[in-house]
Amino acid sequence: MMEKSIFIGRFLPLAVQTEELFGVNRVAVLAQCAVESGWGGSSLAARHHNYFGIVGYGCCNAYWKGRKSEPSRSGLVFRSYDSPADSFFDFGRLISSAYQTAAAVSHIYGAYAHEIAYSPYISEQNGDCRSSYKRMITSICNDLDKRIKAYEQRKST
Repeated sequence: MMEKSIFIGRFLPLAVQTEELFGVNRVAVLAQCAVESGWGGSSLAARHHNYFGIVGYGCCNAYWKGRKSEPSRSGLVFRSYDSPADSFFDFGRLISSAYQTAAAVSHIYGAYAHEIAYSPYISEQNGDCRSSYKRMITSICNDLDKRIKAYEQRKST
């Protein structure tokens, strides 16, 4: 697990770009990244630049060229990206197109967490518990919101 201040410094610029391109709130993007990648430290993130646990199905697009990870213990395969930016932008593309309600309420952390937790984005096959996931996303959003404000204030002085 990466220290939270390092995580914010490394990934906030990508979350900001994702918000600008796709309209998904930067804090929600970072919270989802933190959960799905173990604060940037998962092997899926390290080996495949997949920071959001996006499975390796669907059509190729501008950000995902079709490469996949080896099957996980649960049999799932995940997308493999050329860069962290591709992972962030594919996540933004996915949420804004397939989970439009979640994208629309991404500035209201509890509402976003509910929409994501009770959507097909979460795979109970992979061991996810919807109610726990909702609480975790909400809590991390609230924590990151405070940390990002402090980080941005320090940067501006």
